[in-house]
Amino acid sequence: MKHLFVLFTFTLIFLNLNAQNYNNVKPVEFEFGFGIISSNKYDGASAKIGVNLFMETRLNIANTPFDVGLQAMAGYFEREDKRYELEQEINNGGLVTFVDYNFRKWKNIAVFSGLGIGLAAIDSKYISEGVTSNDISDRSFVLNPRMGVEVYNHFRITAEYKLMNSGYSFTGFNVGIVLGGGYQK
Repeated sequence: MKHLFVLFTFTLIFLNLNAQNYNNVKPVEFEFGFGIISSNKYDGASAKIGVNLFMETRLNIANTPFDVGLQAMAGYFEREDKRYELEQEINNGGLVTFVDYNFRKWKNIAVFSGLGIGLAAIDSKYISEGVTSNDISDRSFVLNPRMGVEVYNHFRITAEYKLMNSGYSFTGFNVGIVLGGGYQK
């Protein structure tokens, strides 16, 4: 595992040589966005498409292609098990810290890739034949790889996977509006 980390680090450093042209960006930016999420089939129950809302504050590290962000997120999706006429509603919220690498090879388009870690609080309840069970609360560690593109320094499209305790993980596709940021004059 250490060898892969070292190889990944040297690859980023090498790519950094090509990406130096557009790294003079403002130090702080804020992103607000929403997305759709899709969870996996779990214990015989299939998931329906859900929604995700988030806010993120990012610190662009001066003259480097790296940024560090803190994201607050809230999501919702449902599962349905037709065998038992059982539905599950899952609400999750959490805080995730990200480190992103920005491939700023063009002035108006920046491809990025990053990794986040954090914690999530999950509330779920089961509904069977119109009867709702008590809420079940759970906590989970979050590992969150993501990649995407930022266009004109103010519009981001992101694909991500939030890996949490089994049954709560999901894939997300997000759209965000960035305030602040942009290039220094």
